[in-house]
Amino acid sequence: VADFDGAVLLWTNLQPGSYAVTETNPGTEWSVQVSGSPVTVPAEGEPVVASVTNTRKLGSLRVTKTVDWSGATPDTSTTFEICITGPSFAAGDCKEAGYNGGVLTWSGLIPGVYTVVETDPGNAWKVAVDSSSVTVPSDGGQVQTTVTNTKLGDPRITVTKLVTETAQQQ
Repeated sequence: VADFDGAVLLWTNLQPGSYAVTETNPGTEWSVQVSGSPVTVPAEGEPVVASVTNTRKLGSLRVTKTVDWSGATPDTSTTFEICITGPSFAAGDCKEAGYNGGVLTWSGLIPGVYTVVETDPGNAWKVAVDSSSVTVPSDGGQVQTTVTNTKLGDPRITVTKLVTETAQQQ
C-alpha cells in the first residue's frame, strides 16, 4: 500500500486474522482499484500485500465544425484549423476539418478550462464560436462546442454613373 505520492506503507505487529484494505473516497475525479483485499495475516507473521491504485479521470472536448457555403460552390481543397489551449496543451494543439466541416475530438485531457479558436480562415469567412472558453469536467466527462464558418459574398464595388446637364446651349 502507498501514501499520496506512491510510497509504500507498512503496518507491523498486526494480530493474525483478516483485514480489509480500503481507501477514503478521494473524490469523483479519481477511479480507485483495490486488489488483494481482504488480506489474511498469518500466525507466523509473514508479510502479505494489498494494492490500491488511484487513476486520475481524464475528460474530452468535442468541437463540431459547421461550414455554410452560402450558396457558393464548395471548394473541396479548403480546410479549417481548430486549436485548443489549456492544462493538457499549454502551447496549443490543433486539428483540421475539411471543406464540409465535421467533428473534432480531443481525448485524455486533464480537467480544467480550455480555449477553442480557429486559425484565421481569411476575409472571405465569418467565424462564430459558440463558446470559446469551455471547462473539461473532472469526472471523466465530455464538453462540447461548435465553430461555424459562413462564406461571405465576393467583394464587389458597384459604381453608378449619373449624367446631368448643367450648362445650357445658346
